[in-house]
Amino acid sequence: MNEENVGYLQNNLKYLGFGEQLNAALKESIGKALPEFKFKLETSVVMADPVNKDKPELADKISYALNFSKSKVTDVYFFNNFEATLQKGGAVDALSQVFYINKGKGVTAKESFNLISDRAVNKDVVKWGESEPVAKAGLC
Repeated sequence: MNEENVGYLQNNLKYLGFGEQLNAALKESIGKALPEFKFKLETSVVMADPVNKDKPELADKISYALNFSKSKVTDVYFFNNFEATLQKGGAVDALSQVFYINKGKGVTAKESFNLISDRAVNKDVVKWGESEPVAKAGLC
């Protein structure tokens, strides 16, 4: 098992807002040398709604399906993308969106929640091969 790769993926998960709760499962899955694997996370987000603050059944629920795959050539694994699914409190239909990860960079878990909830997200846009931001973008 490539310990450096495991540490890199664990840091990616941490800094993209998924925390450290999947570290053991990630290491176990990589140890099995699976060609690809997926993790599911489910959380309830209680929004500051003064009318429904005492009704947890009306809280928004978001779940994440994180997708990993192994390189066809080496023993390196990649965090490819995650699918965020939002079930609004009291709504019938769920909203879902796939967010792709590129070299450990991408939309964080919190940003994905905000985007699916029709809120804006502020990100620095960087051209390939440059280290300075060229513009700030409000993603909606």
